[in-house]
Formats: sequence, structure tokens, C-alpha cells
Amino acid sequence: MIRCHWLLLLPALALPAAADTWDAALRRAEGLQMLNRLAFTADQLTQMAPLAERLHKAAALAPPEPTNAEVLQKLRTALLEGEQAASEQWQPYEQAVQERANFEQKQADELADIMSEVRKLLTPRQLAQIDWHNPRQGAQERAAERQAKMRQAALLVHAAQFLDQIRYLDAYRFVTERLRRVDDFLRPLVGVASPRFAAYRQFLINLTDQVRMVPEAQWPQQRRRFAGQVLQGLGLETAGGSAPAKKYTQAQLRDFLTSPDADDLLRKMASGLKAKETSTAEKDVAQP
Repeated sequence: MIRCHWLLLLPALALPAAADTWDAALRRAEGLQMLNRLAFTADQLTQMAPLAERLHKAAALAPPEPTNAEVLQKLRTALLEGEQAASEQWQPYEQAVQERANFEQKQADELADIMSEVRKLLTPRQLAQIDWHNPRQGAQERAAERQAKMRQAALLVHAAQFLDQIRYLDAYRFVTERLRRVDDFLRPLVGVASPRFAAYRQFLINLTDQVRMVPEAQWPQQRRRFAGQVLQGLGLETAGGSAPAKKYTQAQLRDFLTSPDADDLLRKMASGLKAKETSTAEKDVAQP
């Protein structure tokens, strides 16, 4: 995979235009660097360009004038002059607030829909490097995330205890009991009916062989690492017992894509990548 490189676009970043700012230029450079590190292909960038254009238009859309603007202006003037407003006189204001809230919700929904289309363009590897956490998600979803993390922590402890049991079996019991203990550990986690049960069993047998060979002085430091390998091997967790850190956030990607010239930059990057791919292919053909 040929990676895009934001340095190819330095002419576009050289000096900010009169209406631009150094801050905006810096954000643009950071966004291009993000795309480079995520290793987007020319096809991905080409498909992302029109989505970036839609994102910019949606984000730049200003809220409409309140339907009762004149009444609101009269209310504002009266309040500035020190007059007291009756409760019914606040109704136009409440209506305007509701209209603004409706507009913002509709705008947020449209941006979220477009970002979901962007997300479909990404590979699993790229998706894994972005934190797609939605700041608007409810307490119920956040509670579910916390429960999932607690479950992973409990599984890690359970795996470490299992390894301790196997490690400290005497030679006779190691030979006669290990297989049963491995099956007892696996059964509630993956189920006997799993088509990979036999493979998981062999994986744990091989791993416990390694565990038995670790010097006692090193075991306290190695214990957690081996427990993480158990969860990783069974498809329950990543190595080390914790998920890899995300490099970027959905907000960072969206902020770049909503910038005024993001669609043009994406097309230029795609064009540069395709030219590089063509050049590389021609060199490969020319080689004897």
C-alpha cells in the first residue's frame, strides 16, 4: 500500500491566504499528517472528497432567522429599558430557543450521517486507530462500556489464576490433571461446541508449557503478560490485557474534513498517489 504524504502538499500550506490564519493552516497540516499516518489509499481519498464537501456545507449552514424575530427585538428593547416582561411575553423567546435547538439537532444528525459514510470507507486497521466515541452518547451506553472494561479486568484475573494453578501443580498432577483443568477453564468461555475448541485447548497446552519454564523470580513480572496472551489467544482481549491506545478521535477527523478546502486537498492527494503508483508500476515493468 502506497501511503499518502502530506509533505507533497506543502505548496498549499506555505502561506495562509488573507482570509486564512496560521492557526487554520496548522490544523490543516495536522489533518494531512493524520491522513498520512492512517495510510489512506488513492481510492479512499477520492471517495472521501465529496463527503468532505458535504460535511463543510452542513457545518457551515447558519441557523435560520427566528420566525418571530420582530417580536423578539421588541422584547429585547423593552428589557434593556428596564421594563418587566410578563410570563406570556417570554413565549416568543422560548419558541426561538426551541427552533434553534431543532436546527442544531438536525445539523448534528446530518453530520453524524455523513461521518458514518466516511467510516464505511475505512479499513479495520484504520478504524482501530480512531476513537469513535460519540460525546452525545447516553449514560446507558457509557455504563455498558464500563461494564465491558470490568469484565475484561475480571477475565484477566481469572486467566492469571488459571495459570497459577497449572504452574504450581506437582509433576504427577501436571501430567494427570492439566488437560481437565484446561477444559474446565475453556468450557464457560468459548463453549464445547465451538469449532475452535480443540485449537484453543492446544494453544493453552503450549502456553502452559512456557509458563512452567519461567524462573520463579521472573514470574511476578511475567504473570500479567501471559494472562494477556491467554485472552488474546482466545479472542477475548488484546495482548497485555488492555486495548491499544487510539491515535486519533472522530472529532479530529471531522474537523479536518469540514474545513473549506478539505475536498480539494483530498483530490490532490489522491492524484499524487495515483501518479506515484503509475510511476512505480512502470519501473517494475521496465526491470528485467
